[in-house]
Amino acid sequence: MARNLGRYGVLFSAIIVVHLLWGAFHVHQTGWIGYLRTLIINICLHVLDYLTSTATSENLDTMERSGIPRYWALVIAAFNLATGTLLPAIVTIYFVGPVEYRFDLSLVLTVLFSLAIADITFYCFHMYLHRNLPHLHLMHHCCKRTSYTTNAFFHPLDLIMEFSGPALSLIILVRYVFRDPFALLVGLAVLPTWYSATHDEYLHLPHVDHHRYINSNYAIYIRLHGFDPKDRVRALVK
Repeated sequence: MARNLGRYGVLFSAIIVVHLLWGAFHVHQTGWIGYLRTLIINICLHVLDYLTSTATSENLDTMERSGIPRYWALVIAAFNLATGTLLPAIVTIYFVGPVEYRFDLSLVLTVLFSLAIADITFYCFHMYLHRNLPHLHLMHHCCKRTSYTTNAFFHPLDLIMEFSGPALSLIILVRYVFRDPFALLVGLAVLPTWYSATHDEYLHLPHVDHHRYINSNYAIYIRLHGFDPKDRVRALVK
């Protein structure tokens, strides 16, 4: 029987969003000690999600039916939790540099434009995985009922393609084209926060339907309808 936090789930989602947004700024200020703090909190939030919702267990059952052993999925998830945020941490600690906190139109436009380019990058990589590397993307799509733990269930190469591509496009654009360190820091806070929130079972953002129906909504920010006739992932999920 399905179980979750019900009406209190939105509070859990808010805690996650605050933690992720705060994490980037905390790591920038405190370095690797701050990274370890945010990593421990993140692991605790994943465990709490597992304990309060049956989504993770249901998804692990789907993985087993689809040919992915439960123990292997858990090993991969632990590996991703330990290493998945290293790239933004390295960039935040070594490449952002001193920043001047501000809020103005230039900041908003720079962040929005860079996130839009990142989403186009994500769309291309995501579609390529669905059409050409379905077995690589299968573990993630066995999470038909998404929750916070869904962010850990990726084949590592899948995670590199889906996250590192958009993250690198944001980093290159903001650091070397716009040359705005604070916008880069904000972008590094917003990008992983949004990617994590899209799998949240309480917020019901557009990407949740992509998991539920395995449709052609390959973007991360907007809702697209229809099914991709070239998709090869849907047939693999049992």
